[in-house]
Amino acid sequence: MLLAVSSMRCFSLVDVDNNIIEKKYDDNCYGFTFNENNYFLKTTNRDIRQSKILVFDKNFNVVGKITKEQKKIIRGHQMQYHAPSNKLWLTAPGEHAYWNNIYIYDLGTTECEIWTPIHDKHRLHYNSICFKGELLYILSHNYHVVPSYVYVYEWKTRKQVDKIALEYGDCHNIFYIGDEFYYCASMVAKVLRIGGGKTPFVDPKQYGGSFSRGIAIDDKYLFVGNSVMGKSNCAMPGHETIGMYDVSTQKFIKSIEIPGAGAIHEIRILDGLDYAHTTGE
Repeated sequence: MLLAVSSMRCFSLVDVDNNIIEKKYDDNCYGFTFNENNYFLKTTNRDIRQSKILVFDKNFNVVGKITKEQKKIIRGHQMQYHAPSNKLWLTAPGEHAYWNNIYIYDLGTTECEIWTPIHDKHRLHYNSICFKGELLYILSHNYHVVPSYVYVYEWKTRKQVDKIALEYGDCHNIFYIGDEFYYCASMVAKVLRIGGGKTPFVDPKQYGGSFSRGIAIDDKYLFVGNSVMGKSNCAMPGHETIGMYDVSTQKFIKSIEIPGAGAIHEIRILDGLDYAHTTGE
């Protein structure tokens, strides 16, 4: 099985069966998604004028760059290719209302729409998205305030239809397993079912997890990114690993070290189904 892993210091491929790590790009990388033709990787540079979405072919050769409106993005987080709209949907949180947006890149016209779902002076910090049918879910981790919220919209009309409070603040990664909805309570290193209270589906903290962010899942395995908490209450470079679990039993299988990665941001399965990669196909 082959995983793509974006992180604070690089973008890497991980051969799960042989524990082989192959670095493909050096930079602060976050959102990673793909369609049948290309891979898309959001990079963030200290000089925001250099920030971009890299476009790779399926051999990871850089074949293009998306730069439109990128210098308006303070921090690009999770990105999702959505097949019905043929667009890249990118969460871009910030510390002010006008920075906390969803950037929507039309791959047919190359135009970019900047959508602010909620105009709020508080730091909502949109960081993760999920599509299911006609609905779009946006996770706001609420920046060190409990609870985090999931805002639910009709993706076509942008009409808000629900708002779900989670058990913790500072959460990431919303995804479905069948009809059950899950998320990472990052600060306590747990994966929880929405509506299921504080009992974890899996508990990475038992196996050395400190800050859980980054999810990939198929019918057999769940992969969870584990990073180290820093003094500033966020994931920092340290001893980064990916925890591998059996989906049906929730039992821990093994831990895969990602040397030099920095904090793990995103994980995707490249050579099979990934139920956390919700393209709408």
